[in-house]
Formats: sequence, C-alpha cells, structure tokens
Amino acid sequence: MNYSILNSWKEIASYLERGVRTVQRWEREKRLPVHRIRSSPKSPVFAFRTEMDSWVRENPITVEQGETSAPLGRTAIRITRLEFTAGVRCFSTSIAYTAQLVAKQVQSAEAIRSHIARISPPKHLVR
Repeated sequence: MNYSILNSWKEIASYLERGVRTVQRWEREKRLPVHRIRSSPKSPVFAFRTEMDSWVRENPITVEQGETSAPLGRTAIRITRLEFTAGVRCFSTSIAYTAQLVAKQVQSAEAIRSHIARISPPKHLVR
C-alpha cells in the first residue's frame, strides 16, 4: 500500500482535517489538486499528499471564512471559538455597564426635572 496516495474523498478530507463536502467545494472553487481515474466528474478520485501539502501552503484559508490552513485546523478553530466566547462575554459586560450608566443618567435627568418642577420661578421672571 502506498501511503503517499489518498484514494478517496474521505481520505483526502481526513488528511486535511475537513469534511468531504468542504474538500469537494475546494476542488471546484479553489483548485484543490485532486485527480480522477476517468475524466467523468463522478469518477473515483485520488490525490498525492505532497500536492496537498503544497496546496495548503500556497492557498491559506482565512479565519474569517471559518476555516484555517493550519496543520491542526480543528485546534485553531477551537481556539477561535474560545476567543469568540470570551469576546461575547466581554461585549455583554460592556452592554450591561452601558445600560447601567444610561439608567443612572436617566434617573439624574428625572431628578433634575422633578426638582425644577417643585421650585417656583422668581417673580421678576414671570410675566
């Protein structure tokens, strides 16, 4: 058995640590170097590990697209999710703090309004 050849979509996907549909999309959209036994689009596929490695180095997938070209892509995505969770918590805390500040300002404005309503204007200013 030749270990430098990947003999199916499943093996290719496993090697790249992605799903089968993702690597099939990469073949269509990003020219992933996959070879077919016959020229038919539905014929069996194979790929060379060296070509896969070169392709990954030359075609980095950005994190913004939800993907990564890191050799341990799943680990990188987990880190991104942790950072995202931390960011959401920080954002939620910021929103809560802002809401508290706004509530205090509204209370202050209401207190000023009620104070102004209680005091009578000086007689020389009333017409």
